[in-house]
Amino acid sequence: MHSVNCSLGLLLVATSIFGTATCAGAQSERVLHSFNSSVYPQGGYEPSSGLAIDTAGNLYGVTQSGGTGSNTLCYSGDVEGCGVVFEVSPKHGGGWSERVLHNFGNGNDGYFTQSSLILDTEGDLYGTTMHGGTHGCGTVFELIPEAGGSWGEKILYNFCSKTNEADGETPDSPLIFDAYGNLYGETLYGGPSGSGGSGGTVFELSRKADGSWGEKVLYGFSGDFAAGGYGLTLDAAGNLYGIASGGIFNNGPCNFGCGLVFKLTPHSDGHWAYKVLYDFYSNGEDGWNPDSALLLDFSGNLYGTTFYGGIGPCDCGTVFKLTPGPGGEWTEQILHSFVFNNVDGLFPVGLAADTAGNLYGTTQTGGAYSNDGYGTAFELMPQTDGSWTETILHNFGKGTDGLIPVAGPIFDAYGNLYGTTGGGGTQGGGTVFAIKP
Repeated sequence: MHSVNCSLGLLLVATSIFGTATCAGAQSERVLHSFNSSVYPQGGYEPSSGLAIDTAGNLYGVTQSGGTGSNTLCYSGDVEGCGVVFEVSPKHGGGWSERVLHNFGNGNDGYFTQSSLILDTEGDLYGTTMHGGTHGCGTVFELIPEAGGSWGEKILYNFCSKTNEADGETPDSPLIFDAYGNLYGETLYGGPSGSGGSGGTVFELSRKADGSWGEKVLYGFSGDFAAGGYGLTLDAAGNLYGIASGGIFNNGPCNFGCGLVFKLTPHSDGHWAYKVLYDFYSNGEDGWNPDSALLLDFSGNLYGTTFYGGIGPCDCGTVFKLTPGPGGEWTEQILHSFVFNNVDGLFPVGLAADTAGNLYGTTQTGGAYSNDGYGTAFELMPQTDGSWTETILHNFGKGTDGLIPVAGPIFDAYGNLYGTTGGGGTQGGGTVFAIKP
């Protein structure tokens, strides 16, 4: 991507697309596509994750309902269809169009995905399903564009392929690539019996000489330190960073700990060393229940969000920064605590960053409309005194602009932000939206 140099800030890097810096100015929201929640919606509805973007500006995502999938486990009652992979593309002359690339829930296909897709350099899409597959425990899949505009699906791995779910069960996180084309992700359950329980795994998938993929569990969580499932971040040295829902501080609102940030370091003998970098709720005001993939800057600092907690009585979530110290200890700084005041958003669900070091995110509720609000898009800007200033870019819930963002936004090459809402729009089934400078 090409950068717009609005300042001399450093680029925050991670394994998702951040795009370019945006200069300060007025923001406006536009709905690119509204999903139809009527009976038998073949275009899918209820987007369940964030978006991926290719170099041509096409957007890719998933829904948890709709489509033509026929698996009776997800095709019954009030829910019709097992979800779809969709593409939303800019049209010549203006406007955007949606196209279904794949319908989940046919045969041994997976279904129910809540993780964002990723793209490789060839334009193939990769993702996970929490259920379905040969053993019913979820899959890792690849979608490959074919001649004539269709897309073919390939199941790269079926979970529960090993005895007692030692390989993991229910993958629920976005995937990431390393420089060698290996894939990394997390499962919500399962894992080696020696890890102390079925708290989930961090896994690696590597391509074999015959084109198939083999799985290796890098770490198995115990029941009290369950995998977070929100995605991993990879640094230049090959270390992995992530969040988990357990922790040692089990006082206050958390039964089994309030969440933690961990690091996995590869060793030459093939094993990965696990280290807890930070436990949440250590002081009661640092936030709890971390709920998004971490961002990593050039100085090695980590950024993320917690769904609850923060400074003050609201417990409405935080944006935090973790800074490494010379002795291996990490220090947390709360960049923003969300406040219930019919202005600020509540319960953040992810971040993106620009080249100036500004942070962008969405909240699921709060904002200006209705008593509890339907969510916001916000920007946090660092100040010279070390504080951060929040600007609300958009309040969701006015008319047909969408309700309840489901994930953090992404950037395109021009500094525009894109995201999804789980509801609202002109047809009630959620939206794909853009926020333009």
